[in-house]
Amino acid sequence: MKILSLVLGVALICSVCSICVGEELLISDSLKKLPPLKQGIAYNINDGEYQYVMTIPIVNYKNISLEAGYTTNFDDSMDSFVGAVTYPLFKFKDFVDVPILNLIECNVGAYVGYSKWQDNDSPEFEYGPVATLINIKY
Repeated sequence: MKILSLVLGVALICSVCSICVGEELLISDSLKKLPPLKQGIAYNINDGEYQYVMTIPIVNYKNISLEAGYTTNFDDSMDSFVGAVTYPLFKFKDFVDVPILNLIECNVGAYVGYSKWQDNDSPEFEYGPVATLINIKY
């Protein structure tokens, strides 16, 4: 969580610094420049376990998104940095007009991660399918 907070803080500082001097500083304009935070589930093929994943899109090209993020087991026993490639399947806002359902957007893809980076154990790579379901735009 500390790393995600650090990444979001750096992104916020970069977006604020990009505003020209002399313009009126509006927080809402700065927040609109931040990428959305995507949350979902990943399946680690190496360990055969499901993990909670949080990603931020880095590059989008023809609906394919390259994302960077963080995963953790549901019991907080192992954390890892991940890179994911996802493709959107559907958005609930296209089907129904309920404000809270605008957050639900199903993206599926594959991820590769680097775990055990904070332990003295030998680091290992992990990989598997990923599905992000909640898309939070600030």
